[in-house]
Amino acid sequence: MTSHASISALLAGAMLAGCAYIKRVPPGQSLNAAMAKKADLVALPTPPPQAIPANANAAEPPPAVMNDAVAPHTEQVADAFTLGNLCLQQGRYADAITAYETAVKADPNFAEAWNNLAIAYQNLGQDDKALAAFRKYKTVALH
Repeated sequence: MTSHASISALLAGAMLAGCAYIKRVPPGQSLNAAMAKKADLVALPTPPPQAIPANANAAEPPPAVMNDAVAPHTEQVADAFTLGNLCLQQGRYADAITAYETAVKADPNFAEAWNNLAIAYQNLGQDDKALAAFRKYKTVALH
């Protein structure tokens, strides 16, 4: 038969074992020695240098520069779309239409901008334009 004290000790040990801050120590090693150990630093492998093809044109900018050249176009589309969303939420439908038209002119395959443009047109009662924009949205979204 188990004593009440040993059951309490087992329960306390089980509760402590589930805590994240309890550090397990291998047999024969003191807790102070385990706590004094520092983590080993592991060096991350360095990526290999990018090879330049032999037929590369010297006047062609490297890929990083090309990505920077694409970024302003992407930012322009994103800014116009965000402005359109803000205007749409505020009920400024004419301003939203202007912003969404800027976005779809810069990126004709931006499906969500076409959809929101259709909503803005519909809110202004321009049903024909809303229907045309929604059809464009459906065409772009399916491809």
